Amino acid sequence: MSHPGRGSGDAGGGVVQLPLMATVFVGFTMLIVFIGRVNDSYAAVESAARYSARTLTLARDPATAVDAAEADAAATVDEGSRGCEAMDFAHSIDAEGVSVTVTCIVDLTGLDVFGIPGEWTVTATADEPLDRWRELQ
Repeated sequence: MSHPGRGSGDAGGGVVQLPLMATVFVGFTMLIVFIGRVNDSYAAVESAARYSARTLTLARDPATAVDAAEADAAATVDEGSRGCEAMDFAHSIDAEGVSVTVTCIVDLTGLDVFGIPGEWTVTATADEPLDRWRELQ
């Protein structure tokens, strides 16, 4: 006995729609995780670059403060975590100011199912002028 208003062609339609919707949902969730992880890592890298540049400009002799600035940057980005597997720290110091570039490799393992690469590189650069009136040695 057939039910009124129901066509005979839509039997089992839910079986086809459920896997399709589940795939779309999982893909959307992976995209949100990807965007969140990269955005969080970029914010940390940008903060580390600014903080390290400021550390160098506040030092009496910026060249001697490079190791401290690099250590501060590594702590800020939490080097070794998923947000920054490996960090690269580059700096330049001249008579006018300092420039610091921090680069991190973000771990995206598990998101490569949908074509997202296993790692992503984020970079930030900060420039700070030297304080002309600071006390010199």
